[in-house]
Amino acid sequence: MNAPHSEVYQHEMPGGQYSNLQQQAKAVGLNGRWNEVKKMYRTVNDMFGDVVKVTPSSKVVGDMALFMVQNNLTEEAIYESGATLDFPDSVVEFFQGLLGQPYQGFPKKLQEIILKGREAITCRPGELMDDVNFNQVKETLFYDLDRQVTDFDILSYPIVCIQRYLKKE
Repeated sequence: MNAPHSEVYQHEMPGGQYSNLQQQAKAVGLNGRWNEVKKMYRTVNDMFGDVVKVTPSSKVVGDMALFMVQNNLTEEAIYESGATLDFPDSVVEFFQGLLGQPYQGFPKKLQEIILKGREAITCRPGELMDDVNFNQVKETLFYDLDRQVTDFDILSYPIVCIQRYLKKE
């Protein structure tokens, strides 16, 4: 889209997400179904409770929209057959609460379907972390990575540990 377009009021997709999702759709062979993807984006957003769409929540909505179009799923099919579906990791992590809590909470029935018995985080995810000794993290990473450790490596490490921990449950 080269100029503003009124269809944004229908799908409510942020501009950066629009171009990213369009490329993702092409990559998975859905270029010819782009209009369906845009409509599904709106459907998914409504299913998720009309979330505030910023990075990364807009990506989660887009991932689910692609998943549903690619697998020819409807909202009704998610509720009827969701127990047998393998949802995208980003969607599962979103409903676990790894991105925090939506301002209106999660749609409970959909959360149950997507989590399939996994425990949801009901607080700010950072509250679950132990205190971090960043000097110790730097030393650990130096031995594990066998290279110069960056500040980004040090700050990312605790988050990666939490994600691994949650995936083991």
